[in-house]
Amino acid sequence: MAATNAERQKTFRERLKKRLAGVQTPQLPVKPKISVPATKRWDAMLTRAIAILTTRRDEMQEYHDDRTTQWQESERGEAFQERITELENIISDLEINY
Repeated sequence: MAATNAERQKTFRERLKKRLAGVQTPQLPVKPKISVPATKRWDAMLTRAIAILTTRRDEMQEYHDDRTTQWQESERGEAFQERITELENIISDLEINY
């Protein structure tokens, strides 16, 4: 029996809530009113950016892995995998400089 729209939406919201639970980080420290190095704030911003990009990479890889082998080996599949690889390189560069 096919699920109703309401059931599908509820399932989607639950899946989304689980995905976002791993991404949520504490609020960034408040920017000081005077001009001083805000190392803790900058580090928190970079940590948050890495977490977001890592989540995106993981979701993209999951999407790629769920496709058929035929799709994965197609031009679109290979282009998609190249985007994932580029994202991995960006994450790696950020982690090294962090």
